[in-house]
Amino acid sequence: MSDRPRGLFITGTDTGVGKTFVTAALARLLRREGHAVGACKPVATGASWHQGRWLCEDTLLLAEAAGCDSSRVTGWSFRDPAAPPVAAGRQGVTLALADLAQFVRDQFRPQSILLVEGVGGLLCPLTERETVADLAAALPGARWAR
Repeated sequence: MSDRPRGLFITGTDTGVGKTFVTAALARLLRREGHAVGACKPVATGASWHQGRWLCEDTLLLAEAAGCDSSRVTGWSFRDPAAPPVAAGRQGVTLALADLAQFVRDQFRPQSILLVEGVGGLLCPLTERETVADLAAALPGARWAR
């Protein structure tokens, strides 16, 4: 097995369509089959104050399913249940695609499979100019099915 990053990007058409359910199920299945697994949802909205920071329920579910710390799952969590650039702006934060992609890259581990969950739908705004699709395309080994 190579040290080349391996993973899947899980997205959907909207919020609440089952992305977290599918991502967590994949993580549990892969772990049960003996694979090392990581889970990542780089940005989450609709978070609540928990353990001294903003945490989204999705982050906690993915961390449990992958057997990892929640800080490795989500790099940016925001209180408001809105599109990431809106929720971030309300907390005085500006999101940048390069930072989000780097957070995901930092979660890759040799001999491991990283499951990356997008926020909202594939075309959900992620920054002021980019969408979730742009993040998926910016990751190592990204290929679009044709």
